[in-house]
Amino acid sequence: MQRSQQIDARAEEVEATADDPRVAADAPDTFECGGLEVLYEEDPARRCDACAEEVRDDDEGYGLAGAGEYMQARGRDVRFEAVPLCGRCGTAIFAAAMQRWEIEDEEG
Repeated sequence: MQRSQQIDARAEEVEATADDPRVAADAPDTFECGGLEVLYEEDPARRCDACAEEVRDDDEGYGLAGAGEYMQARGRDVRFEAVPLCGRCGTAIFAAAMQRWEIEDEEG
């Protein structure tokens, strides 16, 4: 079989699969398409970087909404990125970090 015949046969398989009612039943009816501008849209609500919930100042008795900071190091280039955290996630991340620090101190 020549290369062009193989390509034609594969194209027919794909078309047959698209017409298969089992595939069509699971396929979504619509889809969304976006460009790079979607990646850089500003969300009017501040969202927690850990759980994606909206960050509020009156966050369920935790006092203040928190913030985290990512550090990225590549060679001599070091970058920091501040991210919002809700009170619940900020407290949980802080407690986990303190627990790990305590374990490292005990091990020496």
